[in-house]
Amino acid sequence: MGRARRLKDGLAETFQHTPPGQFTAGGKRIICLHCGASVFVKRRIFIHGPLAHCLTCTACSLSMWFENAPERARG
Repeated sequence: MGRARRLKDGLAETFQHTPPGQFTAGGKRIICLHCGASVFVKRRIFIHGPLAHCLTCTACSLSMWFENAPERARG
């Protein structure tokens, strides 16, 4: 996928509102490093140019950035 297409798709995702949930990355469930909670809101954000995937903890608001999209955890 070209850079322009990734930017366009990322910008579209920036304005989508997804419900809070639990996520995994690299085969592991993501847990907040600050408070230990496991429910996050997922957004796309700009970090020094490219769009990154951001998970923000619903309990303490700590944000974590990912280059590859975390997946919503099942059940």
